[in-house]
Amino acid sequence: MAVLHLLRVFFTGAHRPPREVNWIFGVVMLLLILGANFTGYLLPWDQLAFWAITVGTSLVSYIPFVGDQIGSLLLGGPEVTGATLLNFYSLHISFIPLSLVILMSLHFWRVRKDGGLTVPRDIGEAPIERPTRVTTIPHLVRREAVWALAWIAIIITFSVFVAAPLEGIADPNVSPNPAKAPWYFMGIQELLLHFHPFVAAIVIPTVALAGIFALPFIDHSKEHEGIYFRSKRGRSLAVMATGFSLIMTSAWVVADDRFFDWTNWLANWPTIISNGFIPLALVVMALALLDLWIDRVLKGTLEERILFLFTFAVVALIVLTVIGVFFRGPGMELFWPWDMPAAH
Repeated sequence: MAVLHLLRVFFTGAHRPPREVNWIFGVVMLLLILGANFTGYLLPWDQLAFWAITVGTSLVSYIPFVGDQIGSLLLGGPEVTGATLLNFYSLHISFIPLSLVILMSLHFWRVRKDGGLTVPRDIGEAPIERPTRVTTIPHLVRREAVWALAWIAIIITFSVFVAAPLEGIADPNVSPNPAKAPWYFMGIQELLLHFHPFVAAIVIPTVALAGIFALPFIDHSKEHEGIYFRSKRGRSLAVMATGFSLIMTSAWVVADDRFFDWTNWLANWPTIISNGFIPLALVVMALALLDLWIDRVLKGTLEERILFLFTFAVVALIVLTVIGVFFRGPGMELFWPWDMPAAH
């Protein structure tokens, strides 16, 4: 839901000034929600949780200079133990919720300070019909209370009839095959199969996150504020970006899995270059060519180019996640879901 909210804010241009500070608050809250999910994932203490967290926390070790120290601090030692469970439980029920409450309060306050919801500007001589402003209490609070009660009822009903998917108790001596990270980190784990760990776990996520934080300061045009996908042309570009990303990301995964062998092709090169920066440079070059095509051939504006690249990146992450969850079997090999061998 937090990701869907972030997408709505971006696709309606509600991240632009004067709302750039609130966008940053929102992105930080999204990271905290991921932290809440990640720390909560271990609490059932079954095999799925144990090995998912083992794989997930191993990504931290790729952070230069301080990765091992951060990993040891999180785990309470060199590996997942009872100390890790206590650390994650403490973070899950104290630091993360408290931080979220504080940031949510600031977030809602900034919405009002920045003028409420983003609505389209008047275009030409045809004024936009604007919604009537009403008080928060009772109009908004009443609707939110109804939705909250309805969803609580749905979740309780679901939990009554569907058993929790618990596996056997955590056993450090029995490793499942494949051992996968939590599904929301499967995109990064999929990247680890195609790039050097430093590039996959550090460089790409860091650049992507920095780009998300910087969006309001790059994409600051207010011409199409409040309009989904900016315009009819913008909607076409978003659909085009979705199609390109679906095809190109899937093709890259299959080609890299079946045909590319950068490490052996460049055996005398350091692997961080042969299997890291070289394939990354090819990906960046492909994105640069797409951007150049939008700019020079389609005469796209800056906001349309940003819309295209953002949509492409989001769809690419979804594709990588789906492949990691449903198409990777024992040994993290590619399989069709209906041909998947039994895990062991």
